[in-house]
Amino acid sequence: CLLRNHEARRKGGQRLPVELYFADHRDAALHPAQAVTFLLSEHMPTVMDSRVLCFADREAAEAMIRHEDERITDWEGYKLARGVPDRVIELQFGAAGMVPALVESTKGDLLLWKATSSGLDRDLAVTIKGYPEVGRITVPASGEEVVFRMQAVRPGMGFPVVEAGVDGPLGMLRVHGAHTAEEEAM
Repeated sequence: CLLRNHEARRKGGQRLPVELYFADHRDAALHPAQAVTFLLSEHMPTVMDSRVLCFADREAAEAMIRHEDERITDWEGYKLARGVPDRVIELQFGAAGMVPALVESTKGDLLLWKATSSGLDRDLAVTIKGYPEVGRITVPASGEEVVFRMQAVRPGMGFPVVEAGVDGPLGMLRVHGAHTAEEEAM
């Protein structure tokens, strides 16, 4: 519920708290969000069924991992992994490229991408130039949906969505918003 409240304030244009604190799973001591390691798990009982355990010590979080799908992250990664998306983008990759060919967003948006393929004879590995943190996404030729998330943190008129290792764009991501704090204040 803390994450939902934080996002509701951000989306509503309200001032965000100066600091957030989380209780360490081991001793319940409070620590600032920037100092906490989050263990994302679907397998352990968690407070309010949040599917997250918080630790002041990264090694303690790593020692709790019991399943391959459990993941360690920081506050920014937790918001990305478990936050409510501002926008869900459904698209398809085929011989002609990406449909829709242009995806538009606003700086700061949390985007949930749902990608499928049609008519491809092999899996397609795509990247978004200018967003290296997204990494390489493999879209199966079988048409099975692949889902990934990203935060639109850098504005620009065109971030090409490309096949990994190939220069020509399959489509484009456009992120609207100010580049600097000065622009934002105008």
